[in-house]
Amino acid sequence: PLEEDLSRQIISEKLEEKVIILGELSDEEVVHHLHACEVFVLPSILRSEAFGIVQLEAMACKKPVVSTELGTGTSFVNQHQKTGLVVPPNDREGLAQAINYLLANPEQGKKLGAAGCEQVEKYFTQEQMVDKTIEIYRKSLTHRPVAATFSYKVSKKVSEGRLSEGKTKVLRIISRLNIGGPSIHVHLLTKGLNSDKIESILVTGKISPHEGDMSYLFDSYNKKPIVIPQLQREIRLGMDLRFVIRILKILIKEKPDIVHTHTAKAGSGARLAVIIYNIVFNKKIRAIHTFHGHIFKGYFSRTKSWFFVLIERIMARFTDVIIAISEIQKRELFEKFRIAPPGKIKTIRLGFDLKPFLTCKSLKGKFRKSLGIDHDTFTIGIVGRLAPIKNHKMFFDAANIFVTQNPDIQVKFVVVGDGELRNKLEDYCNKLGLNNQVIFCGWTRNVSAVYADLDCLALTSLNEGTPVSIIESMAASVPVISTDVGGVRDLLGKQDNSINLDGIKVCERGILSPKNDPFGFEKGVKYLLNNEDSRREGRIKRARSFVEKMYSKERLLDDIESLYNELQASAK
Repeated sequence: PLEEDLSRQIISEKLEEKVIILGELSDEEVVHHLHACEVFVLPSILRSEAFGIVQLEAMACKKPVVSTELGTGTSFVNQHQKTGLVVPPNDREGLAQAINYLLANPEQGKKLGAAGCEQVEKYFTQEQMVDKTIEIYRKSLTHRPVAATFSYKVSKKVSEGRLSEGKTKVLRIISRLNIGGPSIHVHLLTKGLNSDKIESILVTGKISPHEGDMSYLFDSYNKKPIVIPQLQREIRLGMDLRFVIRILKILIKEKPDIVHTHTAKAGSGARLAVIIYNIVFNKKIRAIHTFHGHIFKGYFSRTKSWFFVLIERIMARFTDVIIAISEIQKRELFEKFRIAPPGKIKTIRLGFDLKPFLTCKSLKGKFRKSLGIDHDTFTIGIVGRLAPIKNHKMFFDAANIFVTQNPDIQVKFVVVGDGELRNKLEDYCNKLGLNNQVIFCGWTRNVSAVYADLDCLALTSLNEGTPVSIIESMAASVPVISTDVGGVRDLLGKQDNSINLDGIKVCERGILSPKNDPFGFEKGVKYLLNNEDSRREGRIKRARSFVEKMYSKERLLDDIESLYNELQASAK
């Protein structure tokens, strides 16, 4: 947000030849630049800078650091005249003198850099952090307090929370019921599992202002979801701790057999509450966590992403079962991110009530009519939140290329969804001159009517779990083109090697394009438009048959009930 101000300051100070703003860099580029520099500077002025992970990275590259004294952990990381130099905050002259000293004394800089690298290796490796955290948990378990000394007046509520013999109580927790696959998933599980054997209690958080709300799914449900306002999308330590305390109180009252969490924020906080509950009360509530996607890539900076990976590794040690929703996601979790060993990760595909999409052709024409689109116009739709991870900008770049190269084709690009980026994306379309080709529809509850009138579904995400929009469109017999991310390849199947489109993969059930490649994406869209009828219809039929077999709600409910039964049996 300060880049424009800084650029103006550089110009006013006539420093264009001295200062370069590189913008956001990949991990590899950061390492390259750190090795190339002589001195690393962290001139923070606010105490919100806890200890400065970026300076740890520089020290790991054996670079001397100049940082500011904030009274936080930054000065423990970079120790004055041991690993680098420390100056007062907002002291421009002192900062300049420290930098000039290190540049003028390269040998001293090398000594400080070497000492800094030793400091990092001694105190700040991820292995040490995980081992020390686990040791704290082990000590807590070893020196467990006697339950009678825990002064919390809950004996009556605890007894009320008990179920009759043979019935399993499940506390299901999701970060928020915003529009998307996870909300549909927890609604199906909460209402669809056998109520004679399983009692489901749903806990959810607060929707952000720009998100669509799917809590209406529970309007007809007798037992309404428990809403915890402190469970929010944003990361706030105070609110997050209050959320953990609220979950603890619910655990004490309801005394569930299983806590099943969905999405990252709910998963970390609720499982921490389960760990505390099991230690204090000497109980064993079983913990399950479902990864509907993950936040390890594409959502946050590399530092935050790394931190979230560490949290999930720790939580995984106290989780009985981790559910991946595709085989690709499972491999990512244990091979790439090393969250847990493969034996702890179970693949359970999503499931849906597909009937509205299998029968949606009866609605054909209604959605087009509402938008003023005639039957001869080729419609390309994208369904999802208007959020950075969905990469709508690439969708519009591909649209611009398509319109420019195919001026005689009548086409409309239909955007179904809403979110924080809507205004910026509308402005971007205006800038590209796509006002007449792009239609922003917002959210609609009758999404099956949308699919009935689409000629092609597009997905341009940077990261995905198993995209619901692809499953819905395949059930609705709509051709799919998507970026090759997450579990999409599991949905679209093997590549047809007999077709060569220069980077575009024509698969059994759809088209795959590299992410961040609008030219390739446009090429795939053009292929779908000009494809021979026989091949096109073959892919559509295979896709429809595949999702009917693999993603039915009946299969999902059977898989989840079997998992719950296995956990309960192992607990006896």
